[in-house]
Amino acid sequence: MRIILAFWIWILTIGAAVAGPWPRGDGQHYLSFALSQDVDAGQPWQSLYHEWGVTDRTTLILRQGTSFDGKVNLLAAISRDIWPGRRVKLAWSLGAGLHENDPAAMAGLSVGRSFQIAGRAAWLATEFQALATRKVIVGTTEVTVGVTTARGIKFYGQLSSRHFLHDPAPVTVVIPPGPFFGPPPVTTITWFPPEVRLGLNASIPVREGLAIDLGISQGVQQGGTRRVKLGITAEF
Repeated sequence: MRIILAFWIWILTIGAAVAGPWPRGDGQHYLSFALSQDVDAGQPWQSLYHEWGVTDRTTLILRQGTSFDGKVNLLAAISRDIWPGRRVKLAWSLGAGLHENDPAAMAGLSVGRSFQIAGRAAWLATEFQALATRKVIVGTTEVTVGVTTARGIKFYGQLSSRHFLHDPAPVTVVIPPGPFFGPPPVTTITWFPPEVRLGLNASIPVREGLAIDLGISQGVQQGGTRRVKLGITAEF
């Protein structure tokens, strides 16, 4: 409990999650702080995330994190509920900030729906985002499905993809020659595979409005790495 309280004090003196299509609600806040570790590469990083419901349909989002090489990622965004009152939720988001120390702009669209599984509250959400700087254009897709148990524990799985939407720097490839064809030909390719990651998470309530968030994920593409996450979240 001392460790938990220390994390909580840190959050208040200075939130990691995806907004999804559900608005936070007028005057409501959500804070999250997470530490993650790349098990295979030994690379840690942290993230802060904050949602503030400025109206019943509009949510202000602040997101901060450090990349593996220590560069700053900082984003402020507005999310707006498009279909208020409907079972299927749809929202757009627009934001600006820094991506690896470079000025960046972001646009996103999310869709989701709540439903029941064996009498338990569950949800399914998909979010698409495109983030652009002067150097790169990065697209991300995340699909989340989760269920809440009778004890209030939320189990959720995530499938995410991160890929470049522009032509990355070309890679030079030397192709071995066949017989009687002279020197080996040289060609360039710009193919850059996306990072695809599958994760399992659990949000365990500690007390009203406060929960511990645990997770593990695995990159499923060639060369994918394993990551673990420890976080704390608060709603008020």
